[in-house]
Amino acid sequence: MKNGNLRIKENRETFFKRFAGIDSNDLFLLEFAYDMAKEAHGYMKQVRFEHVRSVAIILVDEFGVKDINIIIPALFHDMPKNTFIWKVAGRITHIFGKEIGERSHVLAKPDKVKFRNDKEKMLRFYFNQIELSGPKTCLIEVADRIHNLRSMVSGRWDVDRMEIYCQETNLYFPDVITVIEGYESHLALLAKKKLDAEMKMA
Repeated sequence: MKNGNLRIKENRETFFKRFAGIDSNDLFLLEFAYDMAKEAHGYMKQVRFEHVRSVAIILVDEFGVKDINIIIPALFHDMPKNTFIWKVAGRITHIFGKEIGERSHVLAKPDKVKFRNDKEKMLRFYFNQIELSGPKTCLIEVADRIHNLRSMVSGRWDVDRMEIYCQETNLYFPDVITVIEGYESHLALLAKKKLDAEMKMA
């Protein structure tokens, strides 16, 4: 994350400073989710965890969201289904409640095998599930896309991958933003503005 021209090194302490004053029970659950997410991303856990933490930070810093029903699923998003968190059915729901459990499940990586490695079919299914899950899930998806676009323009992606990703953004995200508009119109406008700005940088 950046503050003006200064890059701030994020860690557990800087992350939780953002949540000073929230309900103590919510803070307990958020701390537990943070630790679970950090351990659950396998052999690439540092890179993957930095991504999901960055998505959560975008939600707080740029969208003003501190609702743990949004922040916790953001920390769990993109998590492969073979991690320990998903090995027991209903584990997240049992610990964190139905709303977080269902949202986290929708945001987990789809199993490519079920779609016979047909990425287009998988994406249609995934974004349909995102939209059906509601505006809070859509907002997480927007924050995820913003961070990925920023990573893309920083030089981490090859040109072909960048082009495909931009095409996917143009195809799927107008509907995602429409869902957010039904929840909070100012967040939908902000989401569109930020996505448009990142796409121009691509």
